[in-house]
Amino acid sequence: MENVISTHTLPVICTRGVILFPDSEKTIDVGRKKSLDAIRVAQQDFNSRVVLVSQMNPEIFDPKDYELYKFGTICVIKNVKKNSDGSSRVTLVCENRVKVEQFKMFPSTCVY
Repeated sequence: MENVISTHTLPVICTRGVILFPDSEKTIDVGRKKSLDAIRVAQQDFNSRVVLVSQMNPEIFDPKDYELYKFGTICVIKNVKKNSDGSSRVTLVCENRVKVEQFKMFPSTCVY
């Protein structure tokens, strides 16, 4: 296996206890504003690509960067279905494992 080193900036979705693996497809429910904003930004500006990382403590509603695992998965947003409660059901195609070197936190979303 060859290690590929490159630098990208992509929106981040933090999951609670959900870990996605490359070469799979998964549908998840997304309800937090930062994650919903990350989906919107990814679709508009990043060819529907996002990074999914899991947070260390699933009970924290708004985790800080140091409360997120540094390994995640680059995913392509395949489908978004908006629910009546404001949340969305998102189908993701998982592509590659990634190590996040740095999170940049913004008021509305998080990117790496």
